[in-house]
Amino acid sequence: MTELALLAKVTLVLVTSLAVTRVAARASASMRTLILTSAFCVLLALPVVSIALSSMAVTVPVMAVVTIPATTPTSPIAVLIAFWLRAVWLIGSVSLFLRIITAMWRARAMRATAILWTSRDALVAELARDAGVSRSIVTLLREDARAPLTMGIMRPAIVLPTDAQTWTESDLCRALVHEIEHIRRNDWVVHMLARVVCAVYWFHPLVWAAWRRLRLDSERACDDGVLRRADGTAYAEQLLLLARRLNTRSAVGLFMASRTDLATRIAAVIDSSQRRDRPGRLSRIATAPGVMLVLLAIAPVQAVRASATLTGNLFDPFGGAVENVKLYLEQIGGTESYQGRTDQTGHFAFKALPAGTYRLAAPMDFVPATTIALSAGAAAQRDIRMEVETLTDTFTVCADCPPEIDTYVPPDSLVAEFQRDRMEASNQPVKGPEPVGGWESYWSRLPVYPRTLRDAGLEGIVIVEGRIGTDGLASDLKVVSDVHPALASAAVEAVQADRWEPGRVRGIAIEVPLRMTIAYILRAHHQ
Repeated sequence: MTELALLAKVTLVLVTSLAVTRVAARASASMRTLILTSAFCVLLALPVVSIALSSMAVTVPVMAVVTIPATTPTSPIAVLIAFWLRAVWLIGSVSLFLRIITAMWRARAMRATAILWTSRDALVAELARDAGVSRSIVTLLREDARAPLTMGIMRPAIVLPTDAQTWTESDLCRALVHEIEHIRRNDWVVHMLARVVCAVYWFHPLVWAAWRRLRLDSERACDDGVLRRADGTAYAEQLLLLARRLNTRSAVGLFMASRTDLATRIAAVIDSSQRRDRPGRLSRIATAPGVMLVLLAIAPVQAVRASATLTGNLFDPFGGAVENVKLYLEQIGGTESYQGRTDQTGHFAFKALPAGTYRLAAPMDFVPATTIALSAGAAAQRDIRMEVETLTDTFTVCADCPPEIDTYVPPDSLVAEFQRDRMEASNQPVKGPEPVGGWESYWSRLPVYPRTLRDAGLEGIVIVEGRIGTDGLASDLKVVSDVHPALASAAVEAVQADRWEPGRVRGIAIEVPLRMTIAYILRAHHQ
C-alpha cells in the first residue's frame, strides 16, 4: 500500500462524511456526530486494515504470456524528495502525538490535585440516572477551572470552578446535565481518538475541517440534552456568561462553553425548529457494521497509475508465427525501458506502461523498428511482420590505385564471434542473400576497370537495381543513375557475373530486391 493510495482513501472518506453532514444539516446534532465519529473510526483503522487485506493473495487464471519488464531506473532526486516528505510527515505526527500525551498527563495531574465535592453527589447521581449513565461520576472543584469540563473514561470526572458552589440550582443542573451528556456519549475518548487521527493525517486540510465539525456538533448534541429539560433562553445566557470567562484554549477536557463557534451554538439553542432527538437504537446498532463495511470496501483498493498495455504478434514474411524472439520497448525521450519475448504462438505483451511514445525493436535482422504512441489507459494491438530488406552494397573500382596491404589479423575471440553470428543468422527464420563463398570471397574478386573506359578517361558512380532470384542469379537489372552508357553496361555485366546464395524464409528460397553501387574512379582522391 503506497502513501498516495492511503491518502486517496482518506480523502474519499472525509469528502463523503463532510458532504453527508452538510446534507443532513436539518438532522439532529447527535446524528451528525454519529456520522463523523464513524468516519474517524474508519480513518483510524484504515492503514492497518489496508495492510492486512493487501497481503491476501488471490489466484486467478491468466493467459500464459512471457513478459519480462526491465528494471526502471529511479531518479536520485525523486528518492531524496520522497525521503524528506516522509520525514516531514513523521516529524509532524510525532510532535502532535506528544501534545496528546501531554494533554492526558495534564488531565491526570488536574484530577489528582482537584478538590472532591461530595455535597452534590446525590444530585449528580440522579441526573446521571435520568440520562441513562450507570457509571460512577466524580465531581471535582478547581480554582483555576474557568468553566465546567469533563475527563476520563471508566471513572469519569466533572471538574467545576470553585465558585460553582454559589451557583443557583438551575444553573448548576444545566451545567451538570451538559457534562453528563458528554459522559453518556463517550465524547472524551471519541475526541482523543479523533485527535490521534488528526496527528496521523496532520497535513490534510479536510481532517481538521472534520475535527472542528465534530467538536461543534458534540457540543450542540450536549446542548440538546440540556434543552430537553431546560429553558433555551436561560441556557443561552449561561453559555454566554461562561464563554466570557475563558481566555485560553485547552485540550485537557471537554469544556461546556468556549468562544469557538459560540454564536452558532447560541443560535441553535434559541432556534425552536432544531431537531434535538438522539439517534435511534437501530442507527446506533448499524454503526459498527457500517464502519466495517466501508473498511472492507475501500481498504483493498490500491491507487495505480493510469497505464497502457501493448500486445501483438510477430510474423515472418509468409505469415508464420516467430517464436522466442527477444523484443525491446524503449520510451522515446524518457527513461522507461522494458524487455519481452514472443511465446510459441509469436504473441508478445507489455503491461503497466506509462503513457508516452515508444520504439519497439528486436536484436534480429529483418524485424522493422516500430514507433507506437500510447495514451493513459490505452490497450494497443500491433502486429509486426518481418520484411525482406533490399540487399545493398557499395564498392569502388579504381583504375590506377596502389594496392592496399592489410596486415591486420583479427584475434581468435573476434573470429569466434563472427562464426557465432553466422551460425545465429543461419538459424533465423529470415536470412538475407549473400555471395557464394561469403562476403570475404566476394570482396577479393571485385570487377576490373575495363581498359577501353580507362583509356577514354571515363569515371562515375553507377547504381544498379534488380532482384536476386531463387536460383541465386541477378535479374531485371537496370541502371538508375545518370552515367555514361559504357559505364552502365560494365556495371550491369559485373553484377550479372556474380552468383548468390538466395534469401530464405524458413528454408524456402525467395526473391530479394538488390541495389548495388559501383564507383569507377581513375585514381585515388587524396585529401
